[in-house]
Amino acid sequence: MSQFISLEAAVDHDLESELSETGEDLTFLDDSENLALTNGNITCSFPLSSNENLGFPHFLDHVLQKYSTNQAPSEPSSQLQNLLCIPQILLSLTRQLQDWGLYQVQCTPNSEFELIEFLLSRNNLQTELRSAFYNLNKVGTLYLEAQFRYPAQQTYEETLRNPSLLKILEVRSDVWIWTLRLVPQDNWWRCLYIESASHIFRQGEWVQIHCGLYAGDVGIVDQDQDEDLTASLKVLVVPRMKFAPRSLKRELSGSRPVPQLLYQENFPPDEELCPEDRKLLQIDTDDLNAFSVPSSLTPASSVPSLLKDLFILSAHPFIHEYPMPFADSWYLTVGDQVHVKLPDMMQDKGYIHRLYSADSSLESWTCEVMMARSGLHHVHVTSIRKIVEVGDSVQVMSGPCLGKAGMVIAQVDSSIQFIDLTGDVSMPQHVRVHVNCIQVVNTTEPS
Repeated sequence: MSQFISLEAAVDHDLESELSETGEDLTFLDDSENLALTNGNITCSFPLSSNENLGFPHFLDHVLQKYSTNQAPSEPSSQLQNLLCIPQILLSLTRQLQDWGLYQVQCTPNSEFELIEFLLSRNNLQTELRSAFYNLNKVGTLYLEAQFRYPAQQTYEETLRNPSLLKILEVRSDVWIWTLRLVPQDNWWRCLYIESASHIFRQGEWVQIHCGLYAGDVGIVDQDQDEDLTASLKVLVVPRMKFAPRSLKRELSGSRPVPQLLYQENFPPDEELCPEDRKLLQIDTDDLNAFSVPSSLTPASSVPSLLKDLFILSAHPFIHEYPMPFADSWYLTVGDQVHVKLPDMMQDKGYIHRLYSADSSLESWTCEVMMARSGLHHVHVTSIRKIVEVGDSVQVMSGPCLGKAGMVIAQVDSSIQFIDLTGDVSMPQHVRVHVNCIQVVNTTEPS
């Protein structure tokens, strides 16, 4: 062992002698005695530090060359010269971090407005949060124009007193912090774009449900949908409830309960009975396991016969006020001016050229429509809507309002509202019917 120590000492002694002849300062690793404060800047006696543009990379190159080649350090290589711009890159990155960026984070659907109100009401976030908004077409997404700060280690009391924006988002149960990400500047316009074709459901509109226990059933909207399209909807349906105990065999079969109205005999004695005029069940679209209403509800074009009878039997006020879309009771004749509710024909108009009567079911009821732009088409009658304008004189030709007539004052989707002129003129009534149940009497049929 001693011979290796002696050999290392001898090599080191020779190296020191060689470098001392060249005037190299061997104290570059310990310049504590030669430090001087000049104009507020610390300077070092190490020769390379005299060049302000050469920092740690040049120092590292000097050390490596000194102990690996026994030669005086050479000029920095081209690769090392590229490393000298790292401080400028870090400075540029730091400046970018100080800018206001647009971030997006996922949250509980329909809680966007509450979150925005909470965040903007906190005065301590003024230096981190400039604005917050959400897109009507992207339910469950919150956008933040923010400048996140990462505070130093704080005590529990300090965190409670002055929490950062990031900490607030972390502790909120309705925010999924792991989805937080920066939105590229090229995609900012997508966050602000709102489709104008979004359907807003109105009270009394008949809808078809596409998910959950009531998938495939038809219901009626209990109240108008908010304009922001984020609030849930209340829909009246014929209940599918387990009114009576069922056997284990039926439970395991996976079949859903049959639709029944809410009557006293359906309930156990200790259950509270619903009001007599509410034999229907009110469900919330939030219970349909869907993030947005358009994915769970669509306008209904017809009502199945079983549900139709149960809706009428319920005697709910909406049943008479808002007519059901009974396609089998529509009044359609050759020559009726119509729209066709198909994606490639929505902007076109036409008239019924020929009707084919249904043989045994509604699905076989079709017709030929002559469109102004695209010519003759063979379509199903459930895709047809008569063209009616405000001010037209109409007469009801089918349905519970048969025989009533008057002037159209409003139209919402497939329903029209008119003033009934067949009853007491001193107390005129407003009647709402499906557009396909009336006949326009003040226009001429096309030749």
